[in-house]
Amino acid sequence: MKHSRVGSLVLRNLALFMSYAVFWQSSGPIAWTQANLPQIDDLNRNPNAMNLIGGIVSARVRVRVRNEPTPSADVTFELPENGVFLPTDGVVLDSESRTASVTTDESGIAITPPICPIAAGDFPISVTARANGQSTVATIKQANEVPQFEQLKLRVLQGQNTTGYIRQQKATEPVVQVNDEDGKPVACALVTFRAPTAGPGGEFKSGNFLKVRTDAHGMARGWGFRPNAKAGPFAIDVNASLAGRDAGAQRIDQQNRISSHMITIVEGGDAVNSIGRTASAKVRVTDALSGLPVPGAAVTFSLPAHSFFLDGSRRLATADAVTNETGEAQPPPICPTEAGPFPISVVATFDGEPWQATIGQSNRGQGFKILSIRAQPGGEAVNNSKQQTDPKQLNAAEPAVRVADENGRPVACATVTFSVPEKKDGQFADGGTKFDTGTDARGGAVAAGFRPGDKSGKFDIDVNADLLGVHALQLKLPWGKGSHTGLIVGLIIAGAGGGAAAALAGKKGASTTTAVTPTPTTSTVVITPGNGTVGHP
Repeated sequence: MKHSRVGSLVLRNLALFMSYAVFWQSSGPIAWTQANLPQIDDLNRNPNAMNLIGGIVSARVRVRVRNEPTPSADVTFELPENGVFLPTDGVVLDSESRTASVTTDESGIAITPPICPIAAGDFPISVTARANGQSTVATIKQANEVPQFEQLKLRVLQGQNTTGYIRQQKATEPVVQVNDEDGKPVACALVTFRAPTAGPGGEFKSGNFLKVRTDAHGMARGWGFRPNAKAGPFAIDVNASLAGRDAGAQRIDQQNRISSHMITIVEGGDAVNSIGRTASAKVRVTDALSGLPVPGAAVTFSLPAHSFFLDGSRRLATADAVTNETGEAQPPPICPTEAGPFPISVVATFDGEPWQATIGQSNRGQGFKILSIRAQPGGEAVNNSKQQTDPKQLNAAEPAVRVADENGRPVACATVTFSVPEKKDGQFADGGTKFDTGTDARGGAVAAGFRPGDKSGKFDIDVNADLLGVHALQLKLPWGKGSHTGLIVGLIIAGAGGGAAAALAGKKGASTTTAVTPTPTTSTVVITPGNGTVGHP
């Protein structure tokens, strides 16, 4: 009897337990699931927004559970075919993304990355929110309007005519801007950069071809561009398109160099030179990236036609120099001979690679009408009253003169010609009886290398000078036993020489011959009006 009562109690408890289990399965879990299902709120100001093609848009939602904002919920946005997400740097690598995953903030809000509408039509954005193991799907209804522009224009902002350095692997990344026909920036245009596949060129982060979407300012950059191993010029082809509009191809010209050297003008840039005065120039060769000087670079300076460098007695059309420890190089004094622009070409070579620059100068017209030739005075004289020309004296002094203008100022770059009657009297360094040289910055000229001949006695060394058609009256420089240097002056006559000579005679066009005798001197300069000849007594 007792056992039957116990068994009955157990059966009653078991039935009660089973009834609770059935209730939990049927109502408890379902109610809990529904209560914890995420809810998605569309936070866009205009639920039926019309997106502008050529602009950037976004979408925002709030995720709630039990009507409370849910932070750290996972939200996935999916775009239709007529829209793409704009990458952080705009670069499109393999394919453009239409899916983006974000996490809600403390307020339960999730915002899409920038969105590019690329074609007109309905633009439904699918949203999936996941929280507490549950997920909910919603749709943000938008639409893309027809483009408001008809044309696209492409403008190069950076990279045109720049240089890449192979050894340093440095180059200028090209940057372009896409605008509409009214000059307004167009966002989300697809820009393609294409570098050559052979020869000089370079590569972007994705190879020789790169696609980039323009940002809110209409700008796109050729990210990661680096030179290849080939030196020389090349072009990067660029194009842009959006919603069936095409900007047309643009060309960005660049070049690759082996190393990053550059020429800086240190002296002489924009100088204005005077004819009859020497000019100067100086450059510095440096590394374009580090700024450090480059010693040992070979530098060649070249002048325009009819001008020359004055290197001692030599006249050079080009001058070679080597940079010093500070990277600087300077040519000999420069003789400008014509008025007008005066560009000096500079080529610096290092590591077998030449670099070019131009020093822009200009020359003003000559400021003189009359010049004079004087024998060098005193200690600078090449011959004096005590000196004799002895054939055995192989180290005889060299004839020297100085040329000045009518105001006594020295005249540089004038052509001076020394000549002797015959080799028996003497000969110059080249073995001849005539020697051409030019005046230096002080107007001085020396018949370098002159040696006496085997003839004893006195003779004259004839000296002539001219510059730009202004010719000096000949100076006869006494030479040999018993000759005196003294002060012997030759007047230069501009154009028709007789005018200046007649003026010195006191009467223009006079037919008489006037002797001008400088003091002190043992020689007489005879000026004949009309022909500008000078005779020696």
